[in-house]
Amino acid sequence: MNKNTLIEAVVERVVRGQHGRFVVTIAKGFTNSVTFSLIDGVWQEDEDPEPGICVILSDIRKKHVRNYDQWRAYKARFFRIEDEKKKKISQ
Repeated sequence: MNKNTLIEAVVERVVRGQHGRFVVTIAKGFTNSVTFSLIDGVWQEDEDPEPGICVILSDIRKKHVRNYDQWRAYKARFFRIEDEKKKKISQ
C-alpha cells in the first residue's frame, strides 16, 4: 500500500491506552480494525472524533502485537465533502 493511499473508515471508539489516547476504526478493505493515535502529527484536526464519524486514514502500516497482526494509520483526518466529491468522480 502506498504511503499516500487514502482509506475511508468509521470511528468505532476512542480508547485511553497505556501510551495515550487512540481511535479504533472499521476501515473499508480491512478485516481487522485500523487504529490511530490522537497525538499531534497523526490526528490532523483540532477536535477529537466521536463514534460513528467518518475519517480518512493514510500511511497505514502493519504491526505485530500480542501474537497477531494489526494495522495502524500514521495520518488521520475527518472525511469532508471534498472527499465525497472525489469518490464519486473516481467511480
